[in-house]
Amino acid sequence: MSEGPLWCGDDPESRLAELTADSSSAAKEQPLRRDVRCLGMLLGRVLVELEGQEFFDRVERLRRLLIQHREQLQSGARPEPALLLEARHLIARLSVDQVYKITKAFAIYFELTNLAETNHRKRRRRAARLRVDQKPAAGSFRGTLMRLQAAGRSKQDICAVLDKIAVTPVFTAHPTEVARHTVLYKRRRIAVALERLDQVPLAHSEALDQETEILAEITALWQTDEVRLKKPTVSNEIYMGLDFFPMVLFDTVPRLYEELDESLADIYGLPHCLRRLPKLLSFGSWIGGDRDGNPYVLAGNTEEALRMARQHIIDHYLDQIDTLAGHLSVSLRRVPVSLALTDRLRHYQAKLGQQYSRWKLVSEAESYRCFLDYVSARLRYSRENASQVHAYREAPELEQDLGLVRDSLAENGGRRLAERWLDPLLTKVRTFGLHLHTLDIRQHATVHAHALDELGSALAESRLPAALSAATVELLQTLRTIARLKKTYPAEAIRYFVISNTRSQQDIFTLVRLASISGVQVQASANDPGLMPVPLFETIDALSGAARIMEQVWSAPEFQPLLNSWGRSHEVMLGYSDSNKMVAC
Repeated sequence: MSEGPLWCGDDPESRLAELTADSSSAAKEQPLRRDVRCLGMLLGRVLVELEGQEFFDRVERLRRLLIQHREQLQSGARPEPALLLEARHLIARLSVDQVYKITKAFAIYFELTNLAETNHRKRRRRAARLRVDQKPAAGSFRGTLMRLQAAGRSKQDICAVLDKIAVTPVFTAHPTEVARHTVLYKRRRIAVALERLDQVPLAHSEALDQETEILAEITALWQTDEVRLKKPTVSNEIYMGLDFFPMVLFDTVPRLYEELDESLADIYGLPHCLRRLPKLLSFGSWIGGDRDGNPYVLAGNTEEALRMARQHIIDHYLDQIDTLAGHLSVSLRRVPVSLALTDRLRHYQAKLGQQYSRWKLVSEAESYRCFLDYVSARLRYSRENASQVHAYREAPELEQDLGLVRDSLAENGGRRLAERWLDPLLTKVRTFGLHLHTLDIRQHATVHAHALDELGSALAESRLPAALSAATVELLQTLRTIARLKKTYPAEAIRYFVISNTRSQQDIFTLVRLASISGVQVQASANDPGLMPVPLFETIDALSGAARIMEQVWSAPEFQPLLNSWGRSHEVMLGYSDSNKMVAC
Protein backbone atom coordinates (compact mmCIF):
# COMPACT_ATOMS: atom_id res chain seq x y z
CA MET A 1 0.00 0.00 0.00
CA SER A 2 1.51 3.37 -1.03
CA GLU A 3 2.04 6.12 1.52
CA GLY A 4 -0.45 8.98 1.63
CA PRO A 5 0.58 12.54 0.84
CA LEU A 6 2.34 14.60 3.52
CA TRP A 7 -0.15 17.44 3.03
CA CYS A 8 -3.14 15.29 3.92
CA GLY A 9 -6.64 16.68 3.35
CA ASP A 10 -8.53 14.20 5.58
CA ASP A 11 -9.98 16.90 7.84
CA PRO A 12 -11.00 19.88 5.65
CA GLU A 13 -12.87 21.58 8.51
CA SER A 14 -9.78 21.87 10.71
CA ARG A 15 -7.62 22.90 7.77
CA LEU A 16 -10.08 25.64 6.87
CA ALA A 17 -10.13 26.80 10.50
CA GLU A 18 -6.31 27.05 10.46
CA LEU A 19 -6.25 28.98 7.17
CA THR A 20 -8.85 31.50 8.37
CA ALA A 21 -7.80 31.70 12.03
CA ASP A 22 -7.83 35.05 13.79
CA SER A 23 -4.45 36.71 14.30
CA SER A 24 -4.73 36.05 18.04
CA SER A 25 -5.23 32.30 17.57
CA ALA A 26 -2.31 29.88 17.88
CA ALA A 27 -3.90 27.78 15.13
CA LYS A 28 -2.84 30.35 12.56
CA GLU A 29 0.77 29.09 12.72
CA GLN A 30 -0.12 25.45 12.06
CA PRO A 31 -0.06 25.72 8.25
CA LEU A 32 3.42 27.28 8.37
CA ARG A 33 4.74 24.56 10.66
CA ARG A 34 3.23 21.91 8.39
CA ASP A 35 4.82 23.44 5.28
CA VAL A 36 8.27 23.71 6.87
CA ARG A 37 8.10 20.17 8.24
CA CYS A 38 6.88 18.64 4.97
CA LEU A 39 9.37 20.54 2.84
CA GLY A 40 12.14 19.36 5.14
CA MET A 41 10.94 15.78 4.79
CA LEU A 42 10.91 16.03 1.00
CA LEU A 43 14.43 17.44 1.00
CA GLY A 44 15.44 14.53 3.23
CA ARG A 45 14.02 12.05 0.70
CA VAL A 46 16.04 13.66 -2.07
CA LEU A 47 19.25 13.55 -0.02
CA VAL A 48 18.77 9.86 0.82
CA GLU A 49 17.97 8.98 -2.80
CA LEU A 50 20.88 10.87 -4.33
CA GLU A 51 23.57 10.92 -1.64
CA GLY A 52 22.73 7.97 0.62
CA GLN A 53 21.49 7.41 4.16
CA GLU A 54 24.89 8.08 5.73
CA PHE A 55 25.07 11.56 4.22
CA PHE A 56 21.52 12.35 5.33
CA ASP A 57 22.25 11.14 8.88
CA ARG A 58 25.30 13.40 9.00
CA VAL A 59 23.25 16.42 7.93
CA GLU A 60 20.54 15.59 10.45
CA ARG A 61 23.02 15.15 13.29
CA LEU A 62 24.62 18.51 12.53
CA ARG A 63 21.22 20.17 12.32
CA ARG A 64 20.09 18.78 15.68
CA LEU A 65 23.34 19.78 17.40
CA LEU A 66 22.97 23.36 16.24
CA ILE A 67 19.28 23.47 17.16
CA GLN A 68 20.07 22.27 20.69
CA HIS A 69 22.80 24.88 21.00
CA ARG A 70 20.45 27.65 19.84
CA GLU A 71 17.65 26.56 22.16
CA GLN A 72 20.00 26.61 25.14
CA LEU A 73 21.11 30.13 24.23
CA GLN A 74 17.52 31.30 23.87
CA SER A 75 16.52 29.84 27.23
CA GLY A 76 19.27 31.77 28.99
CA ALA A 77 21.06 28.60 30.08
CA ARG A 78 24.77 28.12 29.59
CA PRO A 79 25.21 26.09 26.37
CA GLU A 80 26.91 22.75 26.69
CA PRO A 81 30.40 23.07 25.11
CA ALA A 82 30.12 19.46 23.93
CA LEU A 83 27.44 20.41 21.37
CA LEU A 84 29.57 22.80 19.32
CA LEU A 85 32.65 20.66 19.91
CA GLU A 86 30.93 17.64 18.37
CA ALA A 87 29.69 19.80 15.45
CA ARG A 88 33.23 21.06 14.81
CA HIS A 89 34.68 17.55 14.94
CA LEU A 90 31.97 16.32 12.56
CA ILE A 91 32.82 19.03 10.01
CA ALA A 92 36.61 18.68 10.46
CA ARG A 93 36.51 15.05 9.33
CA LEU A 94 34.80 15.90 6.05
CA SER A 95 36.38 16.43 2.65
CA VAL A 96 35.90 19.69 0.77
CA ASP A 97 33.35 18.00 -1.49
CA GLN A 98 31.40 16.70 1.50
CA VAL A 99 31.43 20.14 3.15
CA TYR A 100 30.13 21.65 -0.07
CA LYS A 101 27.26 19.16 -0.22
CA ILE A 102 26.32 19.75 3.42
CA THR A 103 26.40 23.51 2.85
CA LYS A 104 24.18 23.08 -0.19
CA ALA A 105 21.75 20.92 1.80
CA PHE A 106 21.38 23.61 4.46
CA ALA A 107 21.12 26.36 1.83
CA ILE A 108 18.25 24.57 0.07
CA TYR A 109 16.55 23.95 3.41
CA PHE A 110 16.67 27.67 4.23
CA GLU A 111 15.39 28.53 0.73
CA LEU A 112 12.44 26.20 1.25
CA THR A 113 11.77 27.69 4.68
CA ASN A 114 11.77 31.17 3.18
CA LEU A 115 9.27 30.07 0.55
CA ALA A 116 7.05 28.63 3.27
CA GLU A 117 7.21 31.88 5.24
CA THR A 118 6.42 33.98 2.17
CA ASN A 119 3.44 31.75 1.40
CA HIS A 120 2.29 32.10 5.01
CA ARG A 121 2.38 35.90 4.80
CA LYS A 122 0.12 35.71 1.74
CA ARG A 123 -2.10 33.25 3.61
CA ARG A 124 -2.44 35.61 6.56
CA ARG A 125 -3.27 38.56 4.28
CA ARG A 126 -6.05 36.50 2.71
CA ALA A 127 -7.34 35.58 6.16
CA ALA A 128 -7.32 39.23 7.23
CA ARG A 129 -9.49 40.20 4.25
CA LEU A 130 -12.13 37.72 5.46
CA ARG A 131 -12.54 39.66 8.72
CA VAL A 132 -13.90 43.10 7.95
CA ASP A 133 -14.11 43.88 11.68
CA GLN A 134 -10.41 43.18 12.18
CA LYS A 135 -8.00 46.11 12.25
CA PRO A 136 -6.05 46.15 8.95
CA ALA A 137 -2.28 45.85 8.89
CA ALA A 138 -0.46 49.09 9.64
CA GLY A 139 1.43 49.17 6.35
CA SER A 140 -1.55 48.40 4.10
CA PHE A 141 -3.45 51.00 2.07
CA ARG A 142 -6.54 50.41 4.17
CA GLY A 143 -4.70 50.67 7.48
CA THR A 144 -2.88 53.84 6.43
CA LEU A 145 -6.05 55.52 5.18
CA MET A 146 -7.91 54.64 8.39
CA ARG A 147 -5.20 56.29 10.47
CA LEU A 148 -5.24 59.36 8.24
CA GLN A 149 -9.00 59.59 8.56
CA ALA A 150 -8.75 59.27 12.34
CA ALA A 151 -6.21 62.10 12.30
CA GLY A 152 -8.77 64.36 10.61
CA ARG A 153 -7.49 64.22 7.02
CA SER A 154 -10.25 64.85 4.48
CA LYS A 155 -10.65 63.11 1.16
CA GLN A 156 -9.50 66.33 -0.50
CA ASP A 157 -6.29 66.13 1.55
CA ILE A 158 -5.75 62.51 0.49
CA CYS A 159 -6.28 63.28 -3.21
CA ALA A 160 -3.87 66.22 -2.98
CA VAL A 161 -1.18 64.02 -1.41
CA LEU A 162 -1.69 61.25 -3.98
CA ASP A 163 -1.05 63.77 -6.75
CA LYS A 164 2.40 64.42 -5.27
CA ILE A 165 3.52 60.80 -4.84
CA ALA A 166 5.95 59.31 -7.34
CA VAL A 167 7.64 55.99 -6.55
CA THR A 168 10.30 54.67 -8.93
CA PRO A 169 12.04 51.39 -8.06
CA VAL A 170 15.27 51.11 -10.07
CA PHE A 171 16.87 47.84 -11.21
CA THR A 172 20.64 47.46 -11.08
CA ALA A 173 22.94 44.64 -12.16
CA HIS A 174 24.40 44.37 -8.67
CA PRO A 175 27.58 42.26 -8.33
CA THR A 176 26.30 40.66 -5.12
CA GLU A 177 23.25 39.20 -6.92
CA VAL A 178 24.49 35.75 -7.80
CA ALA A 179 21.25 33.78 -7.87
CA ARG A 180 20.65 32.27 -11.27
CA HIS A 181 17.31 32.90 -12.89
CA THR A 182 16.82 29.18 -13.45
CA VAL A 183 17.01 28.80 -9.65
CA LEU A 184 14.55 31.66 -9.14
CA TYR A 185 12.07 30.00 -11.49
CA LYS A 186 12.38 26.69 -9.61
CA ARG A 187 11.65 28.47 -6.33
CA ARG A 188 8.69 30.18 -7.95
CA ARG A 189 7.21 26.87 -9.09
CA ILE A 190 7.58 25.46 -5.57
CA ALA A 191 5.81 28.56 -4.21
CA VAL A 192 2.91 28.02 -6.65
CA ALA A 193 2.61 24.40 -5.54
CA LEU A 194 2.53 25.47 -1.88
CA GLU A 195 -0.35 27.85 -2.62
CA ARG A 196 -2.27 25.09 -4.37
CA LEU A 197 -1.84 22.86 -1.32
CA ASP A 198 -3.93 25.37 0.66
CA GLN A 199 -6.98 24.41 -1.38
CA VAL A 200 -9.88 23.14 0.74
CA PRO A 201 -11.13 20.48 0.27
CA LEU A 202 -7.91 18.89 -0.96
CA ALA A 203 -8.20 15.45 -2.50
CA HIS A 204 -5.40 12.94 -1.88
CA SER A 205 -4.66 12.78 -5.59
CA GLU A 206 -4.34 16.59 -5.82
CA ALA A 207 -2.11 16.76 -2.74
CA LEU A 208 0.07 13.96 -4.09
CA ASP A 209 0.35 15.69 -7.47
CA GLN A 210 1.60 18.96 -5.92
CA GLU A 211 3.88 17.06 -3.57
CA THR A 212 5.41 15.24 -6.54
CA GLU A 213 5.92 18.58 -8.29
CA ILE A 214 7.77 19.98 -5.25
CA LEU A 215 9.84 16.81 -4.92
CA ALA A 216 10.90 17.08 -8.58
CA GLU A 217 11.86 20.74 -8.19
CA ILE A 218 13.91 20.00 -5.06
CA THR A 219 15.68 17.23 -6.96
CA ALA A 220 16.43 19.67 -9.77
CA LEU A 221 17.69 22.27 -7.26
CA TRP A 222 20.08 19.70 -5.78
CA GLN A 223 21.48 18.89 -9.20
CA THR A 224 21.73 22.52 -10.40
CA ASP A 225 24.70 24.89 -10.01
CA GLU A 226 23.64 27.67 -7.64
CA VAL A 227 25.74 30.41 -9.23
CA ARG A 228 26.84 31.25 -12.74
CA LEU A 229 30.11 29.66 -13.79
CA LYS A 230 30.81 32.40 -16.33
CA LYS A 231 30.66 36.14 -15.82
CA PRO A 232 27.51 37.49 -17.49
CA THR A 233 27.87 39.83 -20.43
CA VAL A 234 26.12 43.19 -20.48
CA SER A 235 23.51 41.65 -22.80
CA ASN A 236 22.98 38.83 -20.27
CA GLU A 237 22.47 41.37 -17.49
CA ILE A 238 19.93 43.33 -19.53
CA TYR A 239 17.98 40.17 -20.32
CA MET A 240 18.02 38.98 -16.71
CA GLY A 241 16.88 42.35 -15.40
CA LEU A 242 13.88 42.30 -17.72
CA ASP A 243 12.81 38.87 -16.44
CA PHE A 244 11.29 40.37 -13.29
CA PHE A 245 8.62 42.25 -15.23
CA PRO A 246 6.72 39.18 -16.55
CA MET A 247 7.70 37.18 -13.48
CA VAL A 248 6.15 39.60 -10.98
CA LEU A 249 5.39 43.17 -12.00
CA PHE A 250 2.99 42.84 -14.93
CA ASP A 251 0.47 41.06 -12.69
CA THR A 252 1.24 42.96 -9.49
CA VAL A 253 0.95 46.57 -10.69
CA PRO A 254 -2.77 46.43 -11.64
CA ARG A 255 -3.59 44.68 -8.34
CA LEU A 256 -1.76 47.43 -6.44
CA TYR A 257 -3.92 50.13 -8.01
CA GLU A 258 -7.07 48.05 -7.56
CA GLU A 259 -6.34 47.64 -3.84
CA LEU A 260 -5.79 51.39 -3.49
CA ASP A 261 -9.01 52.11 -5.37
CA GLU A 262 -10.98 49.74 -3.13
CA SER A 263 -9.45 51.21 0.03
CA LEU A 264 -10.26 54.79 -1.02
CA ALA A 265 -13.85 53.75 -1.74
CA ASP A 266 -14.27 51.88 1.57
CA ILE A 267 -12.60 54.44 3.87
CA TYR A 268 -13.37 57.76 2.20
CA GLY A 269 -16.37 56.87 0.05
CA LEU A 270 -14.67 57.91 -3.18
CA PRO A 271 -16.29 56.41 -6.28
CA HIS A 272 -14.48 53.47 -7.86
CA CYS A 273 -12.47 54.70 -10.83
CA LEU A 274 -9.01 53.35 -11.56
CA ARG A 275 -8.57 55.77 -14.45
CA ARG A 276 -8.91 58.77 -12.12
CA LEU A 277 -6.07 57.61 -9.86
CA PRO A 278 -2.85 59.52 -10.52
CA LYS A 279 0.19 57.70 -11.81
CA LEU A 280 2.01 56.75 -8.62
CA LEU A 281 4.45 54.15 -9.85
CA SER A 282 7.06 53.91 -12.58
CA PHE A 283 10.24 51.92 -13.01
CA GLY A 284 13.85 52.66 -13.81
CA SER A 285 16.96 50.69 -14.64
CA TRP A 286 20.72 51.18 -14.65
CA ILE A 287 21.36 47.96 -16.56
CA GLY A 288 22.89 48.91 -19.89
CA GLY A 289 23.33 52.53 -18.83
CA ASP A 290 25.75 52.36 -15.89
CA ARG A 291 29.26 52.81 -17.25
CA ASP A 292 30.81 53.58 -13.87
CA GLY A 293 29.48 50.34 -12.37
CA ASN A 294 30.46 48.26 -15.41
CA PRO A 295 33.20 49.53 -17.75
CA TYR A 296 32.05 47.07 -20.42
CA VAL A 297 28.82 49.06 -20.96
CA LEU A 298 29.16 50.84 -24.30
CA ALA A 299 26.89 53.02 -26.43
CA GLY A 300 25.66 49.95 -28.30
CA ASN A 301 24.57 48.34 -25.03
CA THR A 302 22.48 51.39 -24.16
CA GLU A 303 20.66 51.13 -27.46
CA GLU A 304 20.27 47.38 -26.93
CA ALA A 305 18.77 47.97 -23.47
CA LEU A 306 16.13 50.35 -24.85
CA ARG A 307 15.32 48.02 -27.75
CA MET A 308 14.92 44.96 -25.51
CA ALA A 309 12.80 46.88 -23.01
CA ARG A 310 10.47 48.13 -25.75
CA GLN A 311 10.16 44.68 -27.28
CA HIS A 312 9.47 43.19 -23.84
CA ILE A 313 6.57 45.49 -23.04
CA ILE A 314 5.08 45.47 -26.54
CA ASP A 315 5.20 41.66 -26.64
CA HIS A 316 3.26 41.69 -23.36
CA TYR A 317 0.68 44.12 -24.77
CA LEU A 318 0.26 41.97 -27.88
CA ASP A 319 -0.35 38.92 -25.73
CA GLN A 320 -2.85 40.83 -23.57
CA ILE A 321 -4.72 42.22 -26.57
CA ASP A 322 -4.93 38.76 -28.11
CA THR A 323 -6.47 37.53 -24.84
CA LEU A 324 -8.77 40.57 -24.75
CA ALA A 325 -10.00 39.87 -28.28
CA GLY A 326 -10.80 36.34 -27.20
CA HIS A 327 -13.09 37.75 -24.49
CA LEU A 328 -14.77 40.53 -26.49
CA SER A 329 -17.02 38.51 -28.75
CA VAL A 330 -19.66 41.25 -28.38
CA SER A 331 -21.75 41.46 -31.57
CA LEU A 332 -23.41 44.45 -33.21
CA ARG A 333 -26.45 42.18 -33.58
CA ARG A 334 -26.82 42.28 -29.80
CA VAL A 335 -25.57 45.72 -28.69
CA PRO A 336 -24.24 48.83 -30.45
CA VAL A 337 -20.75 50.30 -30.14
CA SER A 338 -19.90 53.95 -29.70
CA LEU A 339 -19.74 56.33 -32.65
CA ALA A 340 -16.16 57.27 -31.67
CA LEU A 341 -15.02 53.64 -31.90
CA THR A 342 -16.84 53.14 -35.19
CA ASP A 343 -15.20 56.23 -36.69
CA ARG A 344 -11.73 55.13 -35.54
CA LEU A 345 -12.30 51.64 -36.96
CA ARG A 346 -13.27 53.10 -40.34
CA HIS A 347 -10.20 55.34 -40.21
CA TYR A 348 -7.93 52.32 -39.65
CA GLN A 349 -9.63 50.31 -42.38
CA ALA A 350 -8.97 53.13 -44.84
CA LYS A 351 -5.46 53.88 -43.65
CA LEU A 352 -4.05 50.40 -43.00
CA GLY A 353 -6.26 48.29 -45.24
CA GLN A 354 -8.47 45.26 -44.65
CA GLN A 355 -5.60 42.75 -44.50
CA TYR A 356 -4.87 43.49 -40.86
CA SER A 357 -8.30 42.49 -39.58
CA ARG A 358 -8.46 38.71 -39.43
CA TRP A 359 -11.57 38.91 -37.22
CA LYS A 360 -13.49 40.72 -39.97
CA LEU A 361 -13.16 37.55 -42.05
CA VAL A 362 -14.78 35.61 -39.20
CA SER A 363 -17.52 38.02 -38.15
CA GLU A 364 -17.78 41.63 -39.32
CA ALA A 365 -20.35 42.22 -36.58
CA GLU A 366 -17.69 41.82 -33.86
CA SER A 367 -16.36 45.38 -34.00
CA TYR A 368 -14.21 45.21 -30.88
CA ARG A 369 -12.24 42.28 -32.25
CA CYS A 370 -11.82 43.98 -35.63
CA PHE A 371 -10.62 47.15 -33.93
CA LEU A 372 -8.15 45.31 -31.67
CA ASP A 373 -6.62 43.70 -34.77
CA TYR A 374 -5.59 47.18 -35.91
CA VAL A 375 -4.27 48.04 -32.45
CA SER A 376 -2.12 44.90 -32.61
CA ALA A 377 -0.91 45.81 -36.10
CA ARG A 378 0.21 49.26 -34.92
CA LEU A 379 1.96 47.72 -31.93
CA ARG A 380 3.86 45.31 -34.16
CA TYR A 381 5.06 48.26 -36.22
CA SER A 382 6.11 50.01 -32.99
CA ARG A 383 8.05 46.95 -31.87
CA GLU A 384 10.21 46.88 -34.98
CA ASN A 385 10.46 50.54 -35.92
CA ALA A 386 8.92 53.31 -33.85
CA SER A 387 9.39 55.83 -36.69
CA GLN A 388 7.25 53.77 -39.11
CA VAL A 389 4.22 55.77 -40.24
CA HIS A 390 1.66 53.34 -38.75
CA ALA A 391 3.49 52.80 -35.43
CA TYR A 392 2.38 54.18 -32.09
CA ARG A 393 4.93 56.90 -31.36
CA GLU A 394 3.79 57.58 -27.79
CA ALA A 395 1.92 55.58 -25.15
CA PRO A 396 -1.02 58.08 -24.95
CA GLU A 397 -1.93 57.08 -28.53
CA LEU A 398 -2.29 53.44 -27.44
CA GLU A 399 -4.08 54.50 -24.27
CA GLN A 400 -6.54 56.54 -26.34
CA ASP A 401 -7.39 53.57 -28.59
CA LEU A 402 -7.88 51.23 -25.63
CA GLY A 403 -9.89 53.96 -23.92
CA LEU A 404 -12.28 54.03 -26.87
CA VAL A 405 -12.91 50.31 -26.38
CA ARG A 406 -13.35 50.78 -22.64
CA ASP A 407 -15.77 53.72 -22.98
CA SER A 408 -17.80 52.00 -25.68
CA LEU A 409 -18.22 48.91 -23.51
CA ALA A 410 -19.21 50.99 -20.48
CA GLU A 411 -21.77 52.96 -22.53
CA ASN A 412 -23.41 49.85 -23.97
CA GLY A 413 -24.03 47.48 -21.10
CA GLY A 414 -20.47 46.16 -20.86
CA ARG A 415 -19.13 48.04 -17.83
CA ARG A 416 -18.30 44.77 -16.11
CA LEU A 417 -16.26 43.71 -19.15
CA ALA A 418 -14.47 47.05 -19.20
CA GLU A 419 -13.53 46.90 -15.53
CA ARG A 420 -12.45 43.28 -15.68
CA TRP A 421 -10.42 43.24 -18.89
CA LEU A 422 -9.65 46.81 -20.00
CA ASP A 423 -8.80 48.57 -16.74
CA PRO A 424 -5.82 46.35 -15.82
CA LEU A 425 -4.37 46.77 -19.32
CA LEU A 426 -4.87 50.54 -19.25
CA THR A 427 -3.10 50.64 -15.87
CA LYS A 428 -0.12 48.87 -17.41
CA VAL A 429 -0.02 51.24 -20.38
CA ARG A 430 0.01 54.24 -18.04
CA THR A 431 2.74 52.66 -15.90
CA PHE A 432 5.05 51.11 -18.48
CA GLY A 433 4.29 53.14 -21.60
CA LEU A 434 6.01 51.90 -24.76
CA HIS A 435 9.45 51.96 -23.14
CA LEU A 436 8.83 49.79 -20.00
CA HIS A 437 11.20 51.76 -17.79
CA THR A 438 13.48 54.78 -17.74
CA LEU A 439 17.12 53.93 -18.43
CA ASP A 440 19.50 55.98 -16.29
CA ILE A 441 23.00 56.71 -17.62
CA ARG A 442 25.91 56.86 -15.17
CA GLN A 443 29.58 57.78 -15.55
CA HIS A 444 32.36 59.00 -13.26
CA ALA A 445 32.94 62.76 -13.00
CA THR A 446 36.65 62.39 -13.80
CA VAL A 447 35.82 60.83 -17.18
CA HIS A 448 33.79 63.92 -18.05
CA ALA A 449 36.51 66.26 -16.83
CA HIS A 450 39.23 64.48 -18.83
CA ALA A 451 37.06 64.56 -21.94
CA LEU A 452 36.51 68.29 -21.68
CA ASP A 453 40.24 68.84 -21.08
CA GLU A 454 41.06 66.81 -24.19
CA LEU A 455 38.62 68.76 -26.29
CA GLY A 456 40.23 71.95 -24.98
CA SER A 457 40.59 74.96 -27.19
CA ALA A 458 39.30 73.06 -30.21
CA LEU A 459 35.76 73.72 -28.96
CA ALA A 460 36.23 77.44 -29.36
CA GLU A 461 37.15 76.80 -32.99
CA SER A 462 34.12 74.50 -33.51
CA ARG A 463 36.24 71.50 -34.39
CA LEU A 464 37.26 68.20 -32.76
CA PRO A 465 40.90 67.43 -31.99
CA ALA A 466 42.62 65.00 -34.30
CA ALA A 467 43.26 62.47 -31.54
CA LEU A 468 41.15 61.62 -28.49
CA SER A 469 41.49 58.91 -25.86
CA ALA A 470 39.29 55.83 -26.08
CA ALA A 471 37.37 56.92 -22.97
CA THR A 472 36.56 60.31 -24.46
CA VAL A 473 35.55 58.81 -27.81
CA GLU A 474 33.20 56.39 -26.04
CA LEU A 475 31.72 59.16 -23.87
CA LEU A 476 31.00 61.35 -26.90
CA GLN A 477 29.60 58.36 -28.77
CA THR A 478 27.32 57.61 -25.80
CA LEU A 479 26.02 61.18 -25.70
CA ARG A 480 25.43 61.25 -29.47
CA THR A 481 23.62 57.90 -29.17
CA ILE A 482 21.43 59.34 -26.41
CA ALA A 483 20.55 62.30 -28.65
CA ARG A 484 19.53 59.92 -31.44
CA LEU A 485 17.64 57.47 -29.20
CA LYS A 486 15.56 60.24 -27.63
CA LYS A 487 14.22 60.92 -31.13
CA THR A 488 13.50 57.29 -32.06
CA TYR A 489 12.18 56.11 -28.66
CA PRO A 490 9.85 57.88 -26.24
CA ALA A 491 11.98 60.78 -25.00
CA GLU A 492 11.31 59.86 -21.36
CA ALA A 493 13.09 56.54 -21.88
CA ILE A 494 16.34 58.39 -21.05
CA ARG A 495 16.06 61.42 -18.79
CA TYR A 496 18.77 61.18 -16.10
CA PHE A 497 22.56 61.16 -16.31
CA VAL A 498 24.09 60.28 -12.94
CA ILE A 499 27.51 61.85 -12.24
CA SER A 500 29.41 59.53 -9.89
CA ASN A 501 31.78 61.03 -7.31
CA THR A 502 30.54 64.59 -7.77
CA ARG A 503 32.81 66.96 -5.82
CA SER A 504 32.03 70.41 -7.17
CA GLN A 505 29.53 72.42 -9.18
CA GLN A 506 31.92 72.21 -12.11
CA ASP A 507 31.24 68.47 -12.40
CA ILE A 508 27.61 69.28 -13.19
CA PHE A 509 28.33 72.07 -15.65
CA THR A 510 30.92 69.90 -17.41
CA LEU A 511 28.30 67.28 -18.24
CA VAL A 512 25.83 69.94 -19.37
CA ARG A 513 28.44 71.32 -21.76
CA LEU A 514 29.45 67.90 -23.12
CA ALA A 515 25.79 66.99 -23.67
CA SER A 516 25.16 70.22 -25.55
CA ILE A 517 28.25 69.64 -27.72
CA SER A 518 26.92 66.18 -28.60
CA GLY A 519 23.47 67.39 -29.58
CA VAL A 520 21.60 66.23 -26.46
CA GLN A 521 18.70 68.42 -25.39
CA VAL A 522 19.37 69.01 -21.68
CA GLN A 523 16.52 71.43 -21.19
CA ALA A 524 13.03 69.93 -20.98
CA SER A 525 10.40 70.77 -23.57
CA ALA A 526 6.78 69.84 -24.21
CA ASN A 527 7.71 66.46 -25.73
CA ASP A 528 11.07 65.78 -24.07
CA PRO A 529 11.94 65.81 -20.34
CA GLY A 530 15.51 66.62 -21.33
CA LEU A 531 18.59 65.06 -19.77
CA MET A 532 18.92 66.00 -16.11
CA PRO A 533 22.47 65.85 -14.70
CA VAL A 534 22.08 64.04 -11.35
CA PRO A 535 25.04 64.62 -9.00
CA LEU A 536 25.99 61.64 -6.83
CA PHE A 537 27.78 62.74 -3.65
CA GLU A 538 29.66 59.76 -2.23
CA THR A 539 32.72 60.80 -0.21
CA ILE A 540 32.55 62.34 3.28
CA ASP A 541 33.98 65.64 1.99
CA ALA A 542 31.54 65.73 -0.92
CA LEU A 543 28.56 64.96 1.31
CA SER A 544 29.64 67.65 3.76
CA GLY A 545 29.81 70.21 0.98
CA ALA A 546 26.78 69.02 -0.99
CA ALA A 547 24.43 71.76 0.23
CA ARG A 548 26.94 74.50 -0.62
CA ILE A 549 27.69 72.99 -4.04
CA MET A 550 24.02 72.71 -4.99
CA GLU A 551 23.27 76.25 -3.81
CA GLN A 552 25.98 77.47 -6.19
CA VAL A 553 24.54 75.39 -9.04
CA TRP A 554 20.95 76.47 -8.46
CA SER A 555 21.84 80.15 -8.13
CA ALA A 556 23.95 80.22 -11.31
CA PRO A 557 22.20 82.33 -14.00
CA GLU A 558 23.01 79.81 -16.76
CA PHE A 559 21.28 77.03 -14.78
CA GLN A 560 17.98 78.89 -14.35
CA PRO A 561 16.48 77.96 -17.76
CA LEU A 562 17.22 74.30 -17.03
CA LEU A 563 15.63 74.44 -13.56
CA ASN A 564 12.59 76.23 -14.94
CA SER A 565 12.16 73.60 -17.65
CA TRP A 566 12.30 70.83 -15.00
CA GLY A 567 9.57 72.49 -12.90
CA ARG A 568 12.10 73.94 -10.43
CA SER A 569 13.05 70.46 -9.24
CA HIS A 570 16.39 68.68 -9.48
CA GLU A 571 17.32 65.16 -8.40
CA VAL A 572 20.34 64.68 -6.16
CA MET A 573 21.79 61.35 -5.01
CA LEU A 574 23.35 61.07 -1.58
CA GLY A 575 25.62 58.37 -0.22
CA TYR A 576 26.10 54.94 -1.72
CA SER A 577 24.75 54.90 -5.25
CA ASP A 578 22.27 52.05 -4.75
CA SER A 579 20.75 53.45 -1.58
CA ASN A 580 18.49 56.40 -2.33
CA LYS A 581 17.65 59.48 -4.33
CA MET A 582 16.51 62.81 -2.99
CA VAL A 583 14.55 65.28 -5.08
CA ALA A 584 15.58 68.83 -4.28
CA CYS A 585 13.32 71.69 -5.28
